[in-house]
Amino acid sequence: MNCPNCGWPMNEKHELTKITDTEIIFTVDCKECSVIGNFNMNKQKYESKRSV
Repeated sequence: MNCPNCGWPMNEKHELTKITDTEIIFTVDCKECSVIGNFNMNKQKYESKRSV
């Protein structure tokens, strides 16, 4: 995922990831411009994107 502010790749904060039965809530940050975001994603969709 790229930063919506500057376009640089964002880093996922794995220690802040929360998993429910159907959703994954993860936090990303950008080292270039200090943008931080929290995102919810369907668990199956998240796992399929990470396996690629």
